[in-house]
Parts: sequence; C-alpha cells; structure tokens
Amino acid sequence: MNNNKIKSACMEVIGVRLFHPKQNRAVVSMFTDIVSGIEQNPGNIVGASLYGSANVETDWAIHLYRNAGENHPEKTGIGIHLAKALSSFGLVNHSVWCACKNPTKVS
Repeated sequence: MNNNKIKSACMEVIGVRLFHPKQNRAVVSMFTDIVSGIEQNPGNIVGASLYGSANVETDWAIHLYRNAGENHPEKTGIGIHLAKALSSFGLVNHSVWCACKNPTKVS
C-alpha cells in the first residue's frame, strides 16, 4: 500500500508492547494480512503503516489513515479486530487521532 502523500483527517493508532520478542513476526504477519484486506476492500481507510520502536524491540505501532473528508473519532472495525487480536500478544493501546484544522485557535 503506497502511503506517499496521504491526505488524512484522522488516523487510528494501535500500539502494542509485546510480552516476548519472539512475537514480533506475529505483528508483521497481522499487519500484512490487514493491508491485504484493506487493498481488497478499503472502506474509509486510505493507507496503513507499521512502525517499530527505535529503542524497545517489542514495541510496535500500526497507523490506519482515514479518508480526508471523514473526521470521525470512532474506531474502525478493522482497528478493533486488530487491537483484539494483538491483545493476546501484549499490552495494547488503541486510539483515534484527528488533525487540528487550526492549531493556533486550540483552547
């Protein structure tokens, strides 16, 4: 999935700290499966990225990018499914982040 120049109003972040480094492959495998599913049926997701921590080998973050016209704080079905699956491998944090339209006016 090409994530160059994604215009996204919101991004869903699923972070996981694995219980054991041997589970790293499971994260990569799940991400690959999710991307394949998104490419076949994108819905409101326009891109996905996988990040590994520079400092902790068992920390991972998956970003799911939403259509630029959709600024909804709800978690997607794909994100919920992924977070639930990852919870058997470690501690999961699942959240939605939306772009600030005018950051200078934030109160």
